[in-house]
Amino acid sequence: MKRYLKMIGLGVGLGIGFLIIQYVFKIEDSKMMNYYIVFGVIIIAIATVYSVIQMKKDMKLLQKFSDGISNRAVDGNLLSEVEEFENKKKSQPKVLNLVYINRSVYYGSLKKYDKALEELDKVEYKLLSRQNKLIYLNNKIEYLMEIEEDDLAKEVYKKNKSYIEQNIHLISSISGINFGKFEKMFE
Repeated sequence: MKRYLKMIGLGVGLGIGFLIIQYVFKIEDSKMMNYYIVFGVIIIAIATVYSVIQMKKDMKLLQKFSDGISNRAVDGNLLSEVEEFENKKKSQPKVLNLVYINRSVYYGSLKKYDKALEELDKVEYKLLSRQNKLIYLNNKIEYLMEIEEDDLAKEVYKKNKSYIEQNIHLISSISGINFGKFEKMFE
């Protein structure tokens, strides 16, 4: 929301600036309209290029974090980079969800299941893709069982059982997910 307000404010400010320039230099309306269009196209091009570059940087950091987790090579610098990234991306919950899930996997690999569950609690479940929902559910159930909250794990599984069954075809494409082990335990 803040970003949109800034953009609107910038647009109004530039519009007023252009009007002042038009009246001071007595530029014709049709000629000024051409300047508006050219300037608008330039702004859109710059914003697009900036967004693409920023997105690539963000994905590179997320990939680096994810690779660090799988290689067990996450150090303090990488964690602080991810925290800084998290603070910058407060307005982008879909991106933050990936950070939270990855960080929960990191804590899970260190057997800090309480911290892993804290990270999963930050996730906005409704914004997750189908694959990420399955990863989220798998991790949540697994971590709950690790801290011996079997009743809560069973509740999460039963609550989402139909969703899991509807998306069972995706499970084979995601390594490390095996809802079958939970089904046998909870039946």
